Amino acid sequence: MLVEKAGYRAVVQTKRWNRQVDKRAIREVLRARLQYRARYAVVVTNSDFTRDAIELAVRSGVELWDRSVLGRLLGILSVAG
Repeated sequence: MLVEKAGYRAVVQTKRWNRQVDKRAIREVLRARLQYRARYAVVVTNSDFTRDAIELAVRSGVELWDRSVLGRLLGILSVAG
């Protein structure tokens, strides 16, 4: 998915998995970031990330949203909504 806001592009990779998301998802979003010339790359999952995925994301500037981040966001949204 490609999102454009205020002149900046972001690519978002979503993974609905029952297991940890590995570094393949990070590689996929990195390829998309290059292809679409996006400034930001995000991987969102209802699960967690492997250590390798986290390390690659940190080195590559990819933002990771796991189930704890989603839970906080949903908690904020449910209070605000």
